[in-house]
Amino acid sequence: MCGETYPLVLRGRGGWMMRERSAGAGAAAQDCDEGELAAFAEFTEAQVAGRNPDVAEHLAKYPQYAERLRPVLESAVEFYRLVQDFKREFPGFSSLDLVLPRRK
Repeated sequence: MCGETYPLVLRGRGGWMMRERSAGAGAAAQDCDEGELAAFAEFTEAQVAGRNPDVAEHLAKYPQYAERLRPVLESAVEFYRLVQDFKREFPGFSSLDLVLPRRK
């Protein structure tokens, strides 16, 4: 990563998208390549499948992307851990309950 930027990873209708965002007021972006997105998608799919992938091991398979992907994958691990903690603490509660009104 160069300067004061951080990666922003989003999943849209067309699949995964990662952009580099400025930490400042501007938000000009630089797209990553398909290999970088594939490496990210592989990691997160392994998480969802319950395989608990190791960041260092995963990045060893993709050394060309390691510098940019390391903070993204570390954040994904922490986010997934928080989601799992939330699910254990509030079984049956959906994150959609936070944004959608309940039907009666």
